[in-house]
This record gives sequence, C-alpha cells and structure tokens, in this order.
Amino acid sequence: MKSSEIYQAKREIINFCHQLTKGLSKPNAKFITDMIYGLAKGCSPLLSEISRALEEDIDLLSTIKRLSRNAMDFNDYAKLYHNYLDMIKRQIKDDMLVIVDNSDITKPYGEQFESYGAFMMVRKAVRRRDI
Repeated sequence: MKSSEIYQAKREIINFCHQLTKGLSKPNAKFITDMIYGLAKGCSPLLSEISRALEEDIDLLSTIKRLSRNAMDFNDYAKLYHNYLDMIKRQIKDDMLVIVDNSDITKPYGEQFESYGAFMMVRKAVRRRDI
C-alpha cells in the first residue's frame, strides 16, 4: 500500500470515529478511536496486537494497560449505540433487509478469555441495559 493510501484509510477511520464518538468525553473518544484504528490496522481483537498497531512512543505494556483500563471503565454504550444508529440509518433504505447474527460473539458459558474479568463486566452491563 502506498503511503497516500495508508494516510487516506487512516483519515477515513478517524472521520468515522469522530462521528461515532460525538458527545463522548475526550478520553472515551480517544479510546474508541484507538481501538477501532488498532483493530483495523492490527487485524486482531487482541489488546497486544491493537497496541502494537498503534505504534505509540511508550512501552507496549503501558499501552495494553491503558486500553484494558479504559475498556473496563467505559460505560457510555447507549451514546455510542445511538451515534452508530444515526450514522447507518442514512444508508438503510425502506426496501433493504438487515440481518444481524451476533451468535458467534456470545459465549455464555465460556470461562477462558484473555481478559475474563472485563469480559464478564461488559456482558453483565449489556444484559442490564436496554439500549
């Protein structure tokens, strides 16, 4: 990939994240942007790979800890969800069929996860919220 293509892809991700995080605090907006950019660039959901993809000028472990801490502290799911719906509703026409299959990410009996504590907190929070 040429550097101009890389720059343009990064710019599009940042613009998407700017719309997605509208109304969130600056630290939460940066966290969401870092996670989405790291996922896209690192091609992996692991925090270590996301951290490597960010290529920050600090120790890798510090970046992993920051992302993990922010993931555990993040609680503005409703705002994020509504911003996302506002973004995609312009793309969806009346005659379109939208199918969502989230069964592959639901693991109600799983216990061996990289960050099991944070996963359980998020799963419990999602179950309690009516978004």
